[in-house]
Amino acid sequence: MIHCKTRSAMCLTYATSAVNKYLLLISSIIVYLSQ
Repeated sequence: MIHCKTRSAMCLTYATSAVNKYLLLISSIIVYLSQ
């Protein structure tokens, strides 16, 4: 496990990429439902 206190930049990058994947999933579902 990577501790956020020691590797805050890496944790921030990981969190950002996780949020981006989540938003991409939501937007693709919305596009699928709106067709």
